[in-house]
Amino acid sequence: LSIASNHLDVMPLATACLKQLRFLRANDNRIESVPADVVKLPQLRELHLADNLMITLPHECWRHAEWLETLDLCGNRLTQMPYQMAFCTSLTILGLARNPDLPQGISEASYKGADAVLQHL
Repeated sequence: LSIASNHLDVMPLATACLKQLRFLRANDNRIESVPADVVKLPQLRELHLADNLMITLPHECWRHAEWLETLDLCGNRLTQMPYQMAFCTSLTILGLARNPDLPQGISEASYKGADAVLQHL
Protein backbone atom coordinates (compact mmCIF):
# COMPACT_ATOMS: atom_id res chain seq x y z
CA LEU A 1 0.00 0.00 0.00
CA SER A 2 1.37 3.41 -0.90
CA ILE A 3 0.09 6.56 0.75
CA ALA A 4 3.28 8.42 -0.10
CA SER A 5 3.37 12.09 -1.12
CA ASN A 6 -0.17 12.86 0.01
CA HIS A 7 0.56 15.74 2.42
CA LEU A 8 -0.77 13.61 5.31
CA ASP A 9 -0.31 14.93 8.84
CA VAL A 10 -1.34 11.65 10.47
CA MET A 11 -1.36 8.01 9.48
CA PRO A 12 -4.92 7.01 8.56
CA LEU A 13 -6.46 4.96 11.39
CA ALA A 14 -7.78 2.39 8.93
CA THR A 15 -4.19 1.42 8.13
CA ALA A 16 -3.94 -0.40 11.46
CA CYS A 17 -6.89 -2.61 10.48
CA LEU A 18 -5.19 -4.07 7.42
CA LYS A 19 -4.04 -7.31 9.06
CA GLN A 20 -2.65 -8.76 5.80
CA LEU A 21 -0.63 -5.64 4.92
CA ARG A 22 2.95 -6.53 4.01
CA PHE A 23 4.31 -3.25 2.61
CA LEU A 24 3.46 0.30 3.67
CA ARG A 25 4.94 3.32 1.95
CA ALA A 26 4.03 6.48 3.83
CA ASN A 27 7.11 8.47 2.90
CA ASP A 28 7.15 12.11 1.84
CA ASN A 29 4.27 13.30 4.02
CA ARG A 30 4.09 15.41 7.20
CA ILE A 31 3.48 12.54 9.60
CA GLU A 32 4.72 13.28 13.12
CA SER A 33 4.19 9.85 14.66
CA VAL A 34 3.52 6.29 13.66
CA PRO A 35 0.75 4.50 15.55
CA ALA A 36 1.92 1.50 17.54
CA ASP A 37 -0.90 -0.57 16.02
CA VAL A 38 0.60 -0.07 12.56
CA VAL A 39 4.03 -1.30 13.70
CA LYS A 40 2.36 -4.37 15.25
CA LEU A 41 0.60 -5.48 12.05
CA PRO A 42 1.34 -9.23 11.93
CA GLN A 43 2.27 -9.50 8.24
CA LEU A 44 4.13 -6.18 7.89
CA ARG A 45 7.57 -6.69 6.33
CA GLU A 46 8.42 -3.21 5.02
CA LEU A 47 7.60 0.15 6.57
CA HIS A 48 8.76 3.24 4.70
CA LEU A 49 8.44 6.48 6.67
CA ALA A 50 11.21 8.57 5.12
CA ASP A 51 10.88 12.32 4.74
CA ASN A 52 8.25 12.97 7.36
CA LEU A 53 8.36 15.05 10.56
CA MET A 54 8.84 12.36 13.21
CA ILE A 55 10.84 13.28 16.31
CA THR A 56 10.20 10.15 18.39
CA LEU A 57 9.02 6.61 17.81
CA PRO A 58 6.64 4.57 19.95
CA HIS A 59 8.42 2.35 22.47
CA GLU A 60 6.10 -0.48 23.40
CA CYS A 61 5.27 -1.95 19.99
CA TRP A 62 8.62 -3.17 18.64
CA ARG A 63 8.57 -6.53 20.42
CA HIS A 64 5.57 -7.34 18.17
CA ALA A 65 7.46 -6.38 15.00
CA GLU A 66 9.76 -9.37 14.91
CA TRP A 67 9.05 -10.03 11.20
CA LEU A 68 9.76 -6.47 10.05
CA GLU A 69 12.61 -6.61 7.52
CA THR A 70 12.86 -3.02 6.26
CA LEU A 71 12.35 0.20 8.19
CA ASP A 72 13.13 3.44 6.39
CA LEU A 73 13.24 6.44 8.72
CA CYS A 74 15.56 8.64 6.65
CA GLY A 75 14.96 12.37 6.56
CA ASN A 76 12.99 12.80 9.76
CA ARG A 77 13.83 14.68 12.96
CA LEU A 78 14.44 11.70 15.21
CA THR A 79 16.29 12.41 18.46
CA GLN A 80 16.50 8.84 19.76
CA MET A 81 15.82 5.21 18.93
CA PRO A 82 13.86 3.08 21.41
CA TYR A 83 15.91 0.23 22.84
CA GLN A 84 12.89 -2.04 22.28
CA MET A 85 13.74 -2.02 18.57
CA ALA A 86 16.32 -4.68 19.41
CA PHE A 87 13.36 -7.12 19.31
CA CYS A 88 13.17 -6.61 15.52
CA THR A 89 15.35 -9.62 14.85
CA SER A 90 14.44 -9.88 11.14
CA LEU A 91 15.38 -6.28 10.40
CA THR A 92 18.01 -6.17 7.66
CA ILE A 93 17.53 -2.64 6.32
CA LEU A 94 17.28 0.30 8.70
CA GLY A 95 17.49 3.71 7.08
CA LEU A 96 18.47 6.50 9.46
CA ALA A 97 20.30 8.97 7.20
CA ARG A 98 19.37 12.65 7.40
CA ASN A 99 18.29 12.57 11.06
CA PRO A 100 20.76 15.16 12.35
CA ASP A 101 19.64 15.02 15.99
CA LEU A 102 20.23 11.30 16.55
CA PRO A 103 22.98 10.50 19.07
CA GLN A 104 26.36 10.19 17.38
CA GLY A 105 26.79 6.52 18.28
CA ILE A 106 23.56 5.54 16.55
CA SER A 107 24.37 7.66 13.52
CA GLU A 108 27.78 6.04 13.19
CA ALA A 109 26.35 2.55 13.67
CA SER A 110 23.76 3.17 10.95
CA TYR A 111 26.53 3.20 8.35
CA LYS A 112 27.44 -0.36 9.36
CA GLY A 113 23.92 -1.76 8.93
CA ALA A 114 20.82 -2.66 10.87
CA ASP A 115 22.60 -5.20 13.08
CA ALA A 116 25.09 -2.59 14.28
CA VAL A 117 22.32 -0.17 15.24
CA LEU A 118 20.32 -2.84 17.06
CA GLN A 119 23.44 -3.93 18.98
CA HIS A 120 24.08 -0.29 19.89
CA LEU A 121 20.63 0.04 21.45
